[in-house]
Amino acid sequence: MPRKEIKGPINDETLNNMNNNFIELFKNLSNIVNIISDELYQQLIDSMRFKWRGPVDFYEDLPSQASEGETRQVLYEDNDKNPSGKVYRYTNGEWRLVQQIDAGPLNQLDTRVANVSKNTPAVISFMHDDGFQEDDLTYRIFKEYGLTCGFAIITDRILHANKNPIEKYRQYQREGFSILSHSANHQAMSNEDMSINQADYEINHSFKDLSVLGFDVDGFVTPMSTLNDKYIDLLKDNYSYAYTRFTGNLPADNRGHAFKDADVMRLGRVSLLNNSEEKIKEAIDNAIREKGFLAFYEHRTGHPDWISEEKLRTVLSYVKQKTENDDCLVLNPDDAVRYYFGKSNRSKYTSRNLIQANLSPGTDKVINSNSADYGTWIFSNHQTSQGENARPATVNAPYTEVNYPNGANSGTIDSLQTKIYVATIDKSNAKNRSLYFSTELWSNNADLFDVELRCRFYRSNGSFANNHVYPVTINPNKSRVEAVFSIANETDLSVEYALVYVQFRAKSNLPSNTKVYFAEPVIGIGTDATENTARINDPFTITLQSEVERGENLGNRVWHKYASSVNNRFMNGLNDGTGTLLIKETGLYSLNFNFNLEVAGSTQTNYPRMMLEVSTTPNFGGDTPSRSYHYYTKPDDVFSVISNYTLWLKAGDKVSVKLWFDSANGTCIEMMDSMCRILKLS
Repeated sequence: MPRKEIKGPINDETLNNMNNNFIELFKNLSNIVNIISDELYQQLIDSMRFKWRGPVDFYEDLPSQASEGETRQVLYEDNDKNPSGKVYRYTNGEWRLVQQIDAGPLNQLDTRVANVSKNTPAVISFMHDDGFQEDDLTYRIFKEYGLTCGFAIITDRILHANKNPIEKYRQYQREGFSILSHSANHQAMSNEDMSINQADYEINHSFKDLSVLGFDVDGFVTPMSTLNDKYIDLLKDNYSYAYTRFTGNLPADNRGHAFKDADVMRLGRVSLLNNSEEKIKEAIDNAIREKGFLAFYEHRTGHPDWISEEKLRTVLSYVKQKTENDDCLVLNPDDAVRYYFGKSNRSKYTSRNLIQANLSPGTDKVINSNSADYGTWIFSNHQTSQGENARPATVNAPYTEVNYPNGANSGTIDSLQTKIYVATIDKSNAKNRSLYFSTELWSNNADLFDVELRCRFYRSNGSFANNHVYPVTINPNKSRVEAVFSIANETDLSVEYALVYVQFRAKSNLPSNTKVYFAEPVIGIGTDATENTARINDPFTITLQSEVERGENLGNRVWHKYASSVNNRFMNGLNDGTGTLLIKETGLYSLNFNFNLEVAGSTQTNYPRMMLEVSTTPNFGGDTPSRSYHYYTKPDDVFSVISNYTLWLKAGDKVSVKLWFDSANGTCIEMMDSMCRILKLS
């Protein structure tokens, strides 16, 4: 309303005009105050606003110039990296301390945000524990969906099963499934009650058993999910990663995944049984959104007390769709850790596939006799028999019982013996002048025996070159004993065979039905107590010759073949298009491949991977191959294909080596010469 003129004389009209002017004046004054208050309020808000930026390690790392209100957390108080928790705000040209906080939640958020910015998709894996017969169904379901998982095996369970499942799990591993150790006897190790020696048996003897049986084992799963920190260091000699933390029940936010900064010896898994389908799906979505590492576990698919077949299929259908949408990768546990954390899975020449290099007869080859021979264990009475005998404990049992049904007198001596042929071993090499012998022994009257591991080396003329005796202690619980014996000195290399035996001597009268158990003997030539694998030669390295010049594309979805020019006593290289290697000497070989590759421009939507195929008959086509799969990050990546094959090769066999770049577009080139390191094991 316009201002009104006030003119004389003073009357009712002029008074009304004056009042109206005052009303308008106060209205405007109120508006001015509100406007000024809003501006002051905004300035006040601006002076208090926190513009969060990324944290810095130390106060000295704060930038000298920043925008008003920029706020940063200082992570560490000193060079020892003691947590700081201090937050600084840039105000009027200087950094001012504004808060001391618990940095944990903020650090977790920062980790998630940082992880999302990295060019690595979410990785999901599945494991099934304990080695139950329902693993057959689990295997078939995963195969149906075109996925793989891992099987965590309790070694003593499969070794003593009525129907030996070892070959079944070997087949699973050949088809891309992982085999993990789940300890020897599934004993809880969540507190400190177990001795270090017991824990070492549970953790590392399980690894050795699986290795002896021909499995390639990289991961460990703790019984009952939790491993006490007291035992963590025991994992580091043999395993690349381990699940040792309980995270089975999803929290309220359904985040069960880890990030790249996780300790791979302290990983956790999410239970498929204990969480609803909805929570599991949300956990998968959260891992995909934040590009995390998510592992699930279960036990007996289809068993009334465990996960139903229907629920497992529901979960696999969900993740299968996610992989087809290129949202995540679903890999076996070994590949999952290698791909996500960048950890190279172990490849130990001296501890893998030991049973294939084992020269010992099996415990099913025990006979009652006084004359040792090759290929059998004989049970020998060193004195007058008192009715003692040896036989397999039960049909197909992996151990033998030495029985004293009538007891025995003090001083009774018996033994289990075998002969090992060593004449063809190159004993001029010092590494081949030792014999490693180990076995498992236990007894229901262990304290009544003196037990010795013995070995005699005999020359071809029947005389023995030297004799070794190694006392050992047995107890009521199964335990492994071992010894190393020297074949001969440098001036006496004519040894033809070794007589290896376990001798039992009764320290006092034995009661009736006394038993001694004998299991899993391992004998190797050219080993020591830490290697346990027979070695016929030092390893040698060959170059694999590519079909194309270095820097040229290997080809999209075509088999890229390799030749070789090696020529030694074991093999010749081939370059005529019929294969890579021609074997000259029959035996067990360990082939360790290393390809260094660069991928560019790949938009492969499902399973960006390389396939390595090594086949052994008879040429590049029509073979029965063995394949390994190696994943890369699209569209561009520099990575290595590292893989170990242990193969029994006969003279005249051809070995064909090929790579398959599984992408319809983009290029894959070799960055350097591809190599294969070869060791003849037997």
